[in-house]
Amino acid sequence: MAVSPQHFSEVEGLRLQFRLRGEGEPLLMLHGWGGSSLSFMSAASRLEEHFRTLAPDLPGFGFSEAPPEAWGSAEYARVVAALPKAAGLESVNVLGHSFGGKVALALATAYPELVKRLVIVASPIVRLPPEPGVRRASLRYSMLRGASKFLPPLRERLLEWGRNRFGSADYKAAGPLRPTMVRVVNEDWRAALPAIQVPVLLIWGSADTEVPLRVAHEAMELLPHAELVTLEGAGHFPFLDQPKAFAEAVSEFMG
Repeated sequence: MAVSPQHFSEVEGLRLQFRLRGEGEPLLMLHGWGGSSLSFMSAASRLEEHFRTLAPDLPGFGFSEAPPEAWGSAEYARVVAALPKAAGLESVNVLGHSFGGKVALALATAYPELVKRLVIVASPIVRLPPEPGVRRASLRYSMLRGASKFLPPLRERLLEWGRNRFGSADYKAAGPLRPTMVRVVNEDWRAALPAIQVPVLLIWGSADTEVPLRVAHEAMELLPHAELVTLEGAGHFPFLDQPKAFAEAVSEFMG
């Protein structure tokens, strides 16, 4: 598949890249943490047969400039909301994977006139209690932070050691985006879900260990107009594991 050409737009002083390809219903595709506009490549060739796909590099990823401070999903949505106009589109269907799913919900909440339908893919939109191992790691890091206050000359070295010892792989790799990642990870969209009035499709892999299927089941109880497609055997990236089935589910939902 040929890679779609790069386009750039400036929003709120940030230079953002996006890719525009295909014909048909507009589909804004928001990648997950650490991804880029190329994240959906394996499914994009099929989606582009039916949709005009708009895939940005979210600020801080790919070729887009990083946010000037720690952002949450709402700040990302404010910037993303300007991109359809830059691409010559008035309203869009929105597909968001993982972190991008939270941005998609923020977009539908703040700009309902912009969003036609939502496809949420393996996104931690409802926070679950952390697994015991995660709780223990978080507690140990908190204890280290407290103790490091009494050792000012060694504080930064101790905290860096703690981040490497107890942090997740994404957290370790986040670099300057760590404060943003902390904000986004701690978001829980549970209270906002009942107000989402557009049709919503949830797509999950049955074998997703990062955002387990029970997150989708809890979200289904709260969303007024939602349906769930489970791709058997797929993991956290169902569009990579089963691109054909993924594209078919999106196309069928869009009608």
